[in-house]
Amino acid sequence: QVFIPSYSTDFPCIQISRKGEKCAFCTVCRCDLNIAHAGRRDILLHLGTKKHKDSAQIVDTNEKLGGYFSASVDQGTIRAECLFTAFLIEHNVPFTAADHAGDLFRKMFPNSKEAVAYACARTKTAAIAKEMANQQVSSVVSCLQSGPFSVATDGSNDAGNDAKLYPIVVTFVDGIVRTALLAMPTLEGDSTGRNIGALVVDTLKANNVPVRNCVGMACDNAPVMI
Repeated sequence: QVFIPSYSTDFPCIQISRKGEKCAFCTVCRCDLNIAHAGRRDILLHLGTKKHKDSAQIVDTNEKLGGYFSASVDQGTIRAECLFTAFLIEHNVPFTAADHAGDLFRKMFPNSKEAVAYACARTKTAAIAKEMANQQVSSVVSCLQSGPFSVATDGSNDAGNDAKLYPIVVTFVDGIVRTALLAMPTLEGDSTGRNIGALVVDTLKANNVPVRNCVGMACDNAPVMI
């Protein structure tokens, strides 16, 4: 199935996705949907989810509250703050660098209204990064809920003590084959195959992802993980 214009007519919150013709974009949830399997039915299933209903309620509330605030929000400044936050994340730069960004930008671009209004130190940068992560995970989860995927994980001692971090990476089809980090839960106790498997299953269930959609798992070849 591929996206057709009538979907937007029948469902105003559904628009064409930048990820390809086999996807649709929900403007309420701000996420992409995989519609390759059943097209219109995939959209209806999404509209019936708790996630979409909760998001729609929040959007409705925000629209009502909008009248209490100024409409002169500088979208250019917001865009600049988000882009610089993404830059810090991509290049693994400490968020403390954001404390100096505003003053630097004002010296570099004294005639820019975005630079003058830029006000995004470490606290705001961390909040933006957290929301970016939420949006990314939401987009990934939406794909996992509607189609097959595989899981890969391996342990790390970075958590210290007896705890281990187990990044859970998923591979799925979203117009193209994608690989993304779903979560990085901590395993307390022994890293046995049973405990690792339970950690993966619990993470999927916590995100309302059907375990039956998981068609494969990759891991270290250590006997304890097999």
